[in-house]
Amino acid sequence: MANILLTHRCNRSCPYCFATGHQEGDSPENILTWDSLVSLINLLKKSDEKRVFFLGGEPSLHPQMVEFCLYSISRGVGVTMFSNGIWSEALLAGAGYQLLRLPKDMFSIVCNLNQPDIASAAELVRVHDFLSFFGNRVTTGFNIYRSDFDIAFVFEYIRRFGLQSGIRIGLAHPTPGKTNCHLKISDMPKAVSRLMSYGPDFSAHKISLFLDCGFPRCLFSDDDISLLSRLNSDEVHFGCSPIIDIGPDMKVWSCFPLIRQDPRPVIEFASFDDIYLHYENKLNELRTDKAGIFRECEQCHYRKAGECAGGCLGHLT
Repeated sequence: MANILLTHRCNRSCPYCFATGHQEGDSPENILTWDSLVSLINLLKKSDEKRVFFLGGEPSLHPQMVEFCLYSISRGVGVTMFSNGIWSEALLAGAGYQLLRLPKDMFSIVCNLNQPDIASAAELVRVHDFLSFFGNRVTTGFNIYRSDFDIAFVFEYIRRFGLQSGIRIGLAHPTPGKTNCHLKISDMPKAVSRLMSYGPDFSAHKISLFLDCGFPRCLFSDDDISLLSRLNSDEVHFGCSPIIDIGPDMKVWSCFPLIRQDPRPVIEFASFDDIYLHYENKLNELRTDKAGIFRECEQCHYRKAGECAGGCLGHLT
């Protein structure tokens, strides 16, 4: 997969944001150019990639966001946009209707939601309008940065707005040189226990639970794993692979928690496969010195069996 950051600008200040340092002082002109997008799509096509992920910041703040989506799809590369859902009425009426005309299998949205208690009333109105407008184009996302989180509202949103019946759950990891709030290693057991306490809700509402990278396998019981497998109708993985983030300045890196680990100009690579292999090798080098985030990772049978990568390396760099 490839995450292309259309802009670092954002209209929301999330305490856990991994890109906070990039947004501060970012120039309005620091956005992905048309020529850069064409180059990136060419690169993806060389590796027969079928989908690209548009991120930010908030990607809807890019003035050519719609045109970028249309171009990517015209090249046979589907688009998934990660948005916070804070769109104005004018943006929904203009860009929104253009995006709704796109085939559902070629354009989708992941809306990253915050708990209502940290959002303003005006922000909530916009998010609700956004979810109502795009409906089943939207899969919800929620990032855990504290152990006392509450996702009950997400189940209500899925029912109320007719969203996709799945929730992407991520962990907020530390980003080198940033001050983003993130889940401490010591709080992970409590956070996982709280997440799995919603198991009956996922089952009752027939909602899938998708785990992003960074969750250690050892924090889940066998019953938890069985439930996760049923919710996803697939095997649950606790690996760690390069995400591949590409910034507006055409620099590429493995993922934001490892942004200082050898960021390079995209132009140095002949294909997306070359980028992925380069950063996969970098991750393997890091893992030779650091087995995982817990002391027990060194002797962990899950790690030795290749069932767990030992959590996010961002905690160790």
